[in-house]
Amino acid sequence: MAPEDFISIIQELEAENVELSEKYNKLQTEMDKIHIQIGKGTLDWIFKKDETGQQDSKTPFGASKPATFAGAAKSVTLIAKLDPELDTTNLDGKSMDQFFKSNEHPTLQHFSKRNNQARLVFNNAADAKKAEQIIKEDPKLTGTVKSISEQKLNYPVVAFATGTNDLEELQTEIEYRNELLRGNISSIKILSREKGHVKIYVTSKKVQVAILKAGVIHTNINGFNKHNIKEMNLNREIRSCFKCHKLDHISPNCPSKTEVCGKCSEKTHKTKECEHLDSKFKCVNCKNGKHKSDDPKCPE
Repeated sequence: MAPEDFISIIQELEAENVELSEKYNKLQTEMDKIHIQIGKGTLDWIFKKDETGQQDSKTPFGASKPATFAGAAKSVTLIAKLDPELDTTNLDGKSMDQFFKSNEHPTLQHFSKRNNQARLVFNNAADAKKAEQIIKEDPKLTGTVKSISEQKLNYPVVAFATGTNDLEELQTEIEYRNELLRGNISSIKILSREKGHVKIYVTSKKVQVAILKAGVIHTNINGFNKHNIKEMNLNREIRSCFKCHKLDHISPNCPSKTEVCGKCSEKTHKTKECEHLDSKFKCVNCKNGKHKSDDPKCPE
């Protein structure tokens, strides 16, 4: 190769190298701009507040979408009714956990047992369904477990002074006269036998809200009556005070400094010392009621 040809090749390579270097620098500049934009967008997203004072939920360009628990699976509870004539001592949390681990692995979160009834909690609906099927098909458990089903949520309300302790009759009467509750009562429990207060469990939040908004239900057990409906937490019970005879607290927590008569509402004597006739009775709770404060027919 002639020297001039060799020199020509070197010059071409140098020129190509310069061109590539310029392209690289240009690309590097563009990448720097992109990184700056991503960083700026991320900072804007972190610090930006909308009009409500909440962080902007829009994900910045180039940033991963933040994790959310909105779609997280909810635990599901199964209730298994056990044969009361069989010994179920060995049916406990440890044995059931091992049982499920050896059978397709539905994850048992919690196990409890009381009065021939077992409560099994699972991570999600799929695991609960799988566990229910396994229990129904396993020959060792089919004789012990009489039935198993998913525990449904119930929503309680309180009905006052229903005038009966016959819950079957009461449910039939309530559903007959109150269209809103027809087919929507899962169970009724007694809160006060003496006063006729009951806790009614309805099948949905929608029904609970609607009946609370209505405020009353109608029955015709001891004549046509309206019964006040109030909201109630699952862990709260209706109580009455034997000192002042008002609802929602008991005597040790009574704020009243003086004892009130439960018959005539006077503060000059105790209930057992009252000598007034029925015509003088006056209720502490409903004020105008001409009855004793603990009368089951009291609308309060």
